[in-house]
Amino acid sequence: MLGGFGRLFRRDVVRNEEAASVPLTGDSSEATGANPMLVEPKLSCVQYDNFAREWMTVSQMDTFDGFRVEVGKPLSKSFNAAHTLLLGTQQKGQPYAYQFGPVFQSEDGRLFVMGKTSLDGLLNARVVKKIWGPYCDIRANLTSCIIEPSRNMYEFSKDLNFKRWSTSTKLVWQGIWIMNFGFSSMISKSLHLGGEVTYLNLVHRGASMGTLGIRYDSGGNVCSATIGRTPDFKNPMRDDILHGVRMQYVRKISDRLSMGCEFDYSYPDYESAMKVGYEYTFRTSRVQGLLDTAGRVSCFINDFKGFALSGMIDYFHNDYKFGMLMHYFPAGENAEGGEGGVVM
Repeated sequence: MLGGFGRLFRRDVVRNEEAASVPLTGDSSEATGANPMLVEPKLSCVQYDNFAREWMTVSQMDTFDGFRVEVGKPLSKSFNAAHTLLLGTQQKGQPYAYQFGPVFQSEDGRLFVMGKTSLDGLLNARVVKKIWGPYCDIRANLTSCIIEPSRNMYEFSKDLNFKRWSTSTKLVWQGIWIMNFGFSSMISKSLHLGGEVTYLNLVHRGASMGTLGIRYDSGGNVCSATIGRTPDFKNPMRDDILHGVRMQYVRKISDRLSMGCEFDYSYPDYESAMKVGYEYTFRTSRVQGLLDTAGRVSCFINDFKGFALSGMIDYFHNDYKFGMLMHYFPAGENAEGGEGGVVM
């Protein structure tokens, strides 16, 4: 229930039309998916929309179909060109697609710019700029589609990150204006409290949503929960307010293995859902799996040297997706980082 518009503000969501960014160098930190721009200062307060970041790391995976090839060409130390070819996919209007875009990251890691365009008329752009030391991030995410204007989306946000508190302010245009404000406070080293309010400027009348959340991190165990209220978007004619509870738990069994679960319940619809997932990291690869009560089973196997397999089965809707990915990233003449090779 708390999904819907809430997913719009998750910065970690990976869409199929947005292929993974090409790393600027071939070191191990980027091979594991770490982004130096998104690393928060030590002992800083966790942003509210990242209260369940451990669960999102375990559960979020790129379940695509068909065959996908990604090639990155380093043009300089800070600038790359990325090419993506999709074959046999059913998620596009045609069984093939081609995407191209530049990736730029400054040497000090304070500016990141990525663009991507595809044959279906979709244009994506993302800008992240750090100002005022490590305490303020300015972000812009732009999506424009010539063929389907309803997919146009423009989002601007500002994040403030301090030791004891943090805030996030977002302004979004997606056919309607959406405003969002989140606040979190670090009560102790293990305990965070926070809340979020969202206002949607709908055509007939405005609508608002609000949530309160808690996060507890004891090292090997991370628990988070949110409780909120939102209008019933499935039935706009009904004036009743829906209330929902969402809880996540992640257990870090070892340095390589993490397991977690999520429970979602809404009232007065009495709808519930549960997901169970795991993540196992090898030295050069990672395996993720997810099972939920909606009848979906998914798995993602990622070899950091350039090969990945994706699979998802939806038993209730008789939907099957299987995909294979190859990623080639040769080292250019102007790029530092040794020999060329295949990396993720």
